[in-house]
Amino acid sequence: MEHQTKSIVVGLLLNDSDESLLRAAEALAERWQAPLELVHAVRPIFNYLGAGDVVINPYYVHETLINEREEERASQKLAGIAQRFGGRARTHVIRDYSAEALLTVAAETQARVILCGIRAPEAQKLFSGFSTAFTLAAEADVPVMILPLGSGVDFNGALRVLVADNLNEEGRSALSAGLELAKEWQAESLNHVYVHNVEEKELNEMVESVKEGMILGKIPNNPDFNREYYVENVSAKTREDLVYRFQNMQGSEAFVGEYRPAVGYGHPAVELRRLARESRSQLMVFGRHHVLKTKNLSLGRVPYHAMINEGIATLVVPDMKI
Repeated sequence: MEHQTKSIVVGLLLNDSDESLLRAAEALAERWQAPLELVHAVRPIFNYLGAGDVVINPYYVHETLINEREEERASQKLAGIAQRFGGRARTHVIRDYSAEALLTVAAETQARVILCGIRAPEAQKLFSGFSTAFTLAAEADVPVMILPLGSGVDFNGALRVLVADNLNEEGRSALSAGLELAKEWQAESLNHVYVHNVEEKELNEMVESVKEGMILGKIPNNPDFNREYYVENVSAKTREDLVYRFQNMQGSEAFVGEYRPAVGYGHPAVELRRLARESRSQLMVFGRHHVLKTKNLSLGRVPYHAMINEGIATLVVPDMKI
């Protein structure tokens, strides 16, 4: 995300849920001095055919007219929305699935980021709402910024960024993107996070294993050793790794905000949400490897619930070619 004239592509539903996306788009366009590409996808055309290619949809003969009216209404609504941005926004009505429409415009306009919304899943429908946001996160060649629909994210004030790093090579993509944004926007803080994906039972078993090793004389005895001692030592070593990694990133010396390494234990999504709230971050940065497994992950394969936080956006960054 380096070239200042690259566009911001915004996916809109043309209903009340768009307002939070539009406010974010306006703030991002101002920060980057970037043009906006407002996109609305209308449902692809389906031919309803029966056996022997006999048309069974009685309104099939009127399909062209219906489609034209649908696209015309969408174009009028988009044009009205674009007026709030002056001459900075262009509009696109595309007959395709939402993710494909956004990817098409992003490629044509050399986008620096795609902005889209995501709905919180219903309790019984964990995977509802995955389609557009997660298709984009998995396939886009540019970063994808995901905002919980109906939840505003304040990009106008001091920015606080949280970077989820797995401390493997592909995790450098998230750290690099988070650091670049933090420098560009003179962020107040950069919270560099690693989560040990370990359950309470597993953690206790590790502690007991060390204690047993001490009793058997295989590990030097330490009378102060207990669960808290173990966790603190592991945390200290992890923080050292995070700091070393950050300091060796190109351009880290130019970051003037507060750098905060942080370590969590437990379910990745739960820990990331907790750490994001504690740091008052407005933006969490993930690498694509957090969405789809490519190598060994320590932050969970799909941190879906971590992406749905009121007042917090998520940036999913394509992994570097390694």
